[in-house]
Amino acid sequence: MKYQILALSSLLSIASAHFKLNYPTTIGFSDDDEGTGPCGSFDPTSRMSVTNFDLDMAPISLTSTHPAATWVIRGALLNNTNEFVTLMGTVEQDSMGDYCTQAAVVPEKWAGQDGIIQVVQKATDGFLYQVCFFFLT
Repeated sequence: MKYQILALSSLLSIASAHFKLNYPTTIGFSDDDEGTGPCGSFDPTSRMSVTNFDLDMAPISLTSTHPAATWVIRGALLNNTNEFVTLMGTVEQDSMGDYCTQAAVVPEKWAGQDGIIQVVQKATDGFLYQVCFFFLT
């Protein structure tokens, strides 16, 4: 019974979210503040969770609860979070559920530096943001 309740509460938390960044680990999640750019109301310099990113084809995994959405994946170096660059062009998703890509290519000149990946979703309720902190390998 305990495991069924945990599984149900997990599904309910995803069902109420606009989207959930599964990988890399987000620096924080607030469904209520997901529309606050550029980082879903979280400090982009937070080192609560750090992901080592490969320069070539860094994977991005997320779950969307919108029946249709447009995605853009951008990045910025931690020492300049005002200048995001597009890491993966616009992607149209036409169903709810999981989405995974290997196409977020980080500029080679960023090697060995700290940065953030910003995932932006545009859906029926506007723009939504989640961010992760990374160290480039």
